[in-house]
Amino acid sequence: MFRKLHRWVGLALCVPFALQGLTGLVLLLLPKLAFNRPQLHDNGPLLPADTQIADAIAHAPAGMSIVDYAPPRWPGDTAAIGFGPPHARHPLETLMVDPTTGQVVHVTSRVSFRFAHDLHTDLLLIPYGQTATELMGILLTLMCITGIALWCPTPALMLSARWKRAIVPPTRIAGYRGLRDLHQTVGFWSALLVGFMGASGAIMSLPHAHNDGPPQGADHARHGPRHGGPNGGADHEGLGHDGMPRQDGPPTPPASEATAETGSTPFVADALAQLHASHPNAIVQDVTLNMPGTVRLRTILPERGANHPVMIDSTPRGLRIPPAQPQTLRDTIRADAHMLHEANIAGPGWFVPIWTTLIALSGIILIGLSITGTWMTIRRKTSTARLVDIGAGVQTLETENANIG
Repeated sequence: MFRKLHRWVGLALCVPFALQGLTGLVLLLLPKLAFNRPQLHDNGPLLPADTQIADAIAHAPAGMSIVDYAPPRWPGDTAAIGFGPPHARHPLETLMVDPTTGQVVHVTSRVSFRFAHDLHTDLLLIPYGQTATELMGILLTLMCITGIALWCPTPALMLSARWKRAIVPPTRIAGYRGLRDLHQTVGFWSALLVGFMGASGAIMSLPHAHNDGPPQGADHARHGPRHGGPNGGADHEGLGHDGMPRQDGPPTPPASEATAETGSTPFVADALAQLHASHPNAIVQDVTLNMPGTVRLRTILPERGANHPVMIDSTPRGLRIPPAQPQTLRDTIRADAHMLHEANIAGPGWFVPIWTTLIALSGIILIGLSITGTWMTIRRKTSTARLVDIGAGVQTLETENANIG
C-alpha cells in the first residue's frame, strides 16, 4: 500500500513539487544575489527619513504608489524605498537612495520576485492557492514518511553486506537500478529536511485555508478583523503569510500624491524619533507607508528576541506598541515554522549560513526527487507493458505450436 501511495501521489504532483522546489530556491537566492543594496562611502550625517522618501517620490515611476521604506542598516548603507501599482501590498520596483544626499543610486525591479512568490505560495490559483499549498505540504510530508517506510531494509538485507546500498550513494548511475538506488539514498538522507519544509509550508498556509487566526485583542476591537489573505485569517505578530506587514485602510493613491493624500510621509521621521526615544535599542527593519494616516514600523525589540519582530503603528495620536503577551503553543509553532521555512533567522554566525544552505539544498533535492521518481514510474510502466506484450506473444506462439502438433 505504501508503495502505491508513494508512487501515485508523486506522479500526480511531480510538476507542482518541482515548481515548489524551483520557486523556493529562487525566493531564497534572488534577494541575496540581485537585491543587495549598494554600499557607499560614509559622506556625513543622514538626511531625515522624510527627505529621503520625498526624493524617491520625485523619481518614482509614473502611476506607482509608495509602499515601504527600509532605513540604512549601518554607516555607508543605502535606504530602500519601494513602489507598486495602486492597491499593491508589495513593491514591484525599489529605489536605492543615498541617505546623506537623497540621490537615487540604483533601481531594482522586483517583478520576477513577485511572480515567483505568487507561484510558490498560491500556484497562481488565487483565491484557492493557499488551500492547494496546504494540501501539497501535507502530501509532501506523507511522501517522506512513506519513502522512509519503503527504504527500511528487510532483516535479511541487514544481515548481509548489501544494506550499505541503502545509505551509500551509488558510484555508477546507469539504467533503472542505478537511478532507483540514487533516489532511495538521497531520499533517505533528506527525508527529515524535505519533510520539515512540507510540514512548515502547510502550517504557514493553515491560517489562510481556515479562518482560525490567533486572538487580536484590543487592536482587533479598534480596527476590526484583519485579513492576511483572500480567504481571511490573521498571522502572528501582524505578519501576512509571506512575512510582510498586513495592510489596513483604503487603497493608496499614486506616488506623486502620496504626501498630500495619505499624510504618511511626514510622520516617518516623527515615528522613528518617538520609537527611539521610548526604545533606544530598537532596530527598525522596514516601514510600511501605504496605510493612510498610519506608519507601521517592523521593529526588533531586543527584549522580545531578534527572531520575533513587532509591528508598531505610529499615528498622529502617538505610538501603538502591541503588549508583550505569552504566546500559545500554536502561535509559537507557526511563528518558528515561518521563520525557519524562509531562513529568515537571527542566530550565531555559523548557524545562519548552514541553515540557509540546507534550505537551498532542500529545493534542489525536491526537484531531483520529482524528476527521478517520475522517470522511474514511467520506465517501470513501460517495461511492464513490454513484458506483457512479450508474454502474450510467447503464449500465442505456444498455442500455435500446440495446434500444429
